[in-house]
Amino acid sequence: MLEVRIMQMKERDNQVWWYGNDKTDGLLRLISVNDLLSTDAAITLSEWRGLDLSRSGPERPRYAAISHAWEPSDAVKELSMAANRPLKILIDGNKRHIVSWHGLRQAAKAAERLGCEHIWLDLVCLNQVSDNDKKAQIKNMGNIYEKAKAVIIMPGGVAAAQRPEDEALWITRAWTLQEAVLCHNTYVLVLRTTPTLGRGYDSSYVDDDLAVYTLKSLVGGKGTNVSTKTSFNVHCFGHDSTVKSLQAILEAGDNLAMKRSAAWRSIWLRRSKREQDMVFSVMHLLGVEIKVDYSKSRDYLIRELAWRASSLPSFLDIGSLPFWDGYGLLPQLPSFTEHERPFVRFGNRDMDAHEFIHGSTYISKFDLKILTSSWPLIKGDFICARIFEIQRQKSGRPCGPYICCHGETHEFIARHEVHGTHAVVLGEEAYYPHGPYADTKFIGPTVFFIERSEPGKWVKLQGRTQIPRSFLRKERSHVMIGGYSEGGIASCVCGRPEMWASPSGAGGNSNVLPPISLSVRDPGIVTDRGGFSAPLGYTGDKRPSPGYSFGQGGFGFRWFH
Repeated sequence: MLEVRIMQMKERDNQVWWYGNDKTDGLLRLISVNDLLSTDAAITLSEWRGLDLSRSGPERPRYAAISHAWEPSDAVKELSMAANRPLKILIDGNKRHIVSWHGLRQAAKAAERLGCEHIWLDLVCLNQVSDNDKKAQIKNMGNIYEKAKAVIIMPGGVAAAQRPEDEALWITRAWTLQEAVLCHNTYVLVLRTTPTLGRGYDSSYVDDDLAVYTLKSLVGGKGTNVSTKTSFNVHCFGHDSTVKSLQAILEAGDNLAMKRSAAWRSIWLRRSKREQDMVFSVMHLLGVEIKVDYSKSRDYLIRELAWRASSLPSFLDIGSLPFWDGYGLLPQLPSFTEHERPFVRFGNRDMDAHEFIHGSTYISKFDLKILTSSWPLIKGDFICARIFEIQRQKSGRPCGPYICCHGETHEFIARHEVHGTHAVVLGEEAYYPHGPYADTKFIGPTVFFIERSEPGKWVKLQGRTQIPRSFLRKERSHVMIGGYSEGGIASCVCGRPEMWASPSGAGGNSNVLPPISLSVRDPGIVTDRGGFSAPLGYTGDKRPSPGYSFGQGGFGFRWFH
């Protein structure tokens, strides 16, 4: 590992920050804290050659990664104008993005207070006019924040620290979720505030004007690293489902299902400049690696993300959203407009996507298993689950909807919440109230509803509700949701490979579609699911069958046996 100084620019030079030719695409670059804090303030940028962050140990440089929104809050605009120390940075083409030496020095003070020798800031440490460097850095973004000694959040932007009482856009941005939760030492840098009415929060002072707070302290009322206490109202993170999803990840502990559900929800809650960043910004949190390719649409990338993450189907725990009948269990995607709040088309109305997202309930353990997940090649999800037929008559007379299990009957009380013909067990639902004294409350097994549409396709409907735990005695079944839906609901044969359908049909169950193994022949996609290969242009309009070959550039299909 070799530290190489590649650039320096002093504040008194009054120049525009831009890159020369001495950098190497994709390498970690850091700014010296000492040089920023010197009387002759300077940005000194060094590059670490031979360093692999994903495998690095204690020998890696001690740096604080800065998390901020490019669009400053109203409060930060006023503070940076008053400081009158503009820092101009060359970005796309000949555009210039203006921040402030004042805010950069505040970040350096906080980093020094937290024991860091360097800071990482995307505006400076990424070459903003090089697509190759940005693609390489985006792939490594999760490691940059995860391996930092500390992460410092500046909610109103890096041009200045603001008061926590002031509103800001930081939490609405797609990338800030992983920036906030990957490092165990994440702090919020704000101006020291005069105590007002409100809850108590733990703080550690940086100097007479600045303080850092643990993120958990400001978001959830739980603090560590206490040196003093103050009280105030926090508005810089907002109060809607976005901050609840952030808090869920911070409080989830080892509950991977809860963490990933919250990450999926962010796609429906947050915004970005480029639609593809809605996927690239969360793939590290979902344990998935996708090639950074901005030529692919957001919809395509989300389907790929769901397919790769289907072993833990947390995308089923986003909210009460309409579903794509052509893509199995994947919910309808929100609209995308650059930097705009997302909305969902519901009937003839455009509704705020936040209205559909679950707030404080999460599936803590999934009972449903996806054997094959939606992909452009197969527009459906083949599932293994406990499935109940919904009854609406007793003794020949109409009655409220109910289900049966081994002689036991459960009648759904909230009739308006029950839809379709069958209920499918999703998993164990838990309620996570937010606050310093909140205790997790387990609600119980939760079901969603399906029915067959006119073309004969099984589709998922909106809504879910709970059933008694004793109903988990129900035997498991198989069914294809969306996509190709020949056959009905069949008994589970996961442990009986001899029951898979065979090309001749002999000895097999004709109602059962066995699990499909996929391998997509595309240089940007590496899978370990061999067995089903096709050009990515194939739309899945024809249903593959055992032993059948399409003859399209090597397209083939086989069952597992």
